[in-house]
Amino acid sequence: MKKHFYSHLVEIDSIIVSLATLDISAKEKQELILIVESSVHHLVVDTVLSELVEEDKKIFIIHLAKENHIGLWTFLNHKIHNVEDKIRQAVSGLVSELHQDIEKTKKQKK
Repeated sequence: MKKHFYSHLVEIDSIIVSLATLDISAKEKQELILIVESSVHHLVVDTVLSELVEEDKKIFIIHLAKENHIGLWTFLNHKIHNVEDKIRQAVSGLVSELHQDIEKTKKQKK
């Protein structure tokens, strides 16, 4: 997974392990991992943007595009109360949904 500003908060290894148990090709597993990583990224960005006013959204996007992680965290911590908790909570919900989907898929294949 590419290093993102939120990488220290997000754990998707459990999804990767669950995907490994599916009876699908290695290529399909890799594609699913890329989809999971993309989904997490979009969710985190959406979570942050939904907490910011219009002008702050522009500043956030500039930091994000420049991959200025330190400046980005400094900015976010000043603008969003408990931003790390909000990101963790959002990603946790997504991870739970993905685990449920994987389990459902396993049951359907039996």
